[in-house]
Amino acid sequence: VSTPAVSEVQWFVVDTFDPTTDVNPDGSDLTGKSGFVDMTSTRLSMSTVDGDNTALTVPAVENSVNHIQFNGVTDLSGGTAFIHINRAALPVELSAFYAEAEGCAIRVNWTSITEEDFSNYELERSFDGRRYETLTQLEGTGGLVQQSYSFMDKLPAKENYYRLKINNLDGSFEYSDLVLARPDCIEEGMFVFPNPVGKQSNTTLNVRFFSENKQSDLIIVDGVGRKLIAHQVEVNRKDWNVAQVDISALPAGMYFVKDLTSGISRRFVITEK
Repeated sequence: VSTPAVSEVQWFVVDTFDPTTDVNPDGSDLTGKSGFVDMTSTRLSMSTVDGDNTALTVPAVENSVNHIQFNGVTDLSGGTAFIHINRAALPVELSAFYAEAEGCAIRVNWTSITEEDFSNYELERSFDGRRYETLTQLEGTGGLVQQSYSFMDKLPAKENYYRLKINNLDGSFEYSDLVLARPDCIEEGMFVFPNPVGKQSNTTLNVRFFSENKQSDLIIVDGVGRKLIAHQVEVNRKDWNVAQVDISALPAGMYFVKDLTSGISRRFVITEK
């Protein structure tokens, strides 16, 4: 049996899929499953990555999880039949890919066993599992020797999805599995870091917050509620944002940062060191 033509393949997404119960004998009944989305037309028209569809720029049968079904078979008597699936070895083989919290940051680690005909890694992050941004690009070492890599994400959100885009020398690429990580210091709606912050080592306070509007007004007040700093920022609506506030003029002590738009406030401490 030869490799099927692209026109003979149906691409789809479902929450769960069991080929023993979810496909009827002629292979046409793929709808009705929870979360079913027919990706065929999108897949065949692809020229770039689009949402859930992470196909190569040229549609190909090989870059999928494939369910093979033989239709019209009426007699299996006599002889022996074999199904041989020949897959080329991937340029990169990962033995580990994981992310773990380190205080208010997230460290992403991965280890490769092989890196042949390979160009570089792009570490991507998403806050919702759909829209991704590139955090960093790392060149591969190459060869058949185990290599380990690490990246510290200093500006995570409440939930962070990470994946690797593995770029090969021939221009093709693959994606790793997704990993989910949450920082230890996350608070609903807003968190600040570093906290405590030392005057001798850092004069900037990072404020991570979720905004429903296109503009947010942040203020810093002391323990008795006196406004000391006002900071207005243009932000991404309905998204996580980061504001960097200059606190170099503030003496050591306890303070509060407040988002006047949402009313959320967080305590932070400035130390002498």
